[in-house]
Amino acid sequence: MEQDLLQRLNDERAARGLPALAWNESVTLRARAWSRDMAANGLRHGPYADLLATYGAVAENVGRGQGGTFTAGSLHVLWMGSSGHRANMLSPAYDQVGIGVVCGPDRTMWATVDFVATGPGGPAPPPPPADPVVRGDAGTTACP
Repeated sequence: MEQDLLQRLNDERAARGLPALAWNESVTLRARAWSRDMAANGLRHGPYADLLATYGAVAENVGRGQGGTFTAGSLHVLWMGSSGHRANMLSPAYDQVGIGVVCGPDRTMWATVDFVATGPGGPAPPPPPADPVVRGDAGTTACP
């Protein structure tokens, strides 16, 4: 599911002439830990002062999907439909990403995407338009 979300994210960026986000394993470990925390304590944004101490800019998308039929692709489409989430996904300020997905015992998918800039970052541009959503399909990756 994490790799599916990464591919969808980078497909959207490529379609808009933006460079792909590189996978950052240490940020991914943090994102997975936050997804586990949300599975236990509910959906909310995490504190990311630790990331801000290391990176020039940071943003976070979180989400969840109920039951075993909700897919990573469905979550991607929801994020693309939200101006704030879409702005994070398509911001040229970010160059690396960590994605953590955890499946709860009830098959609920909990996801965290942490975007980081290894350079100084900068002001976020206005949210780009949602259309076209390049990867609008639901896909098949879901919690088993």
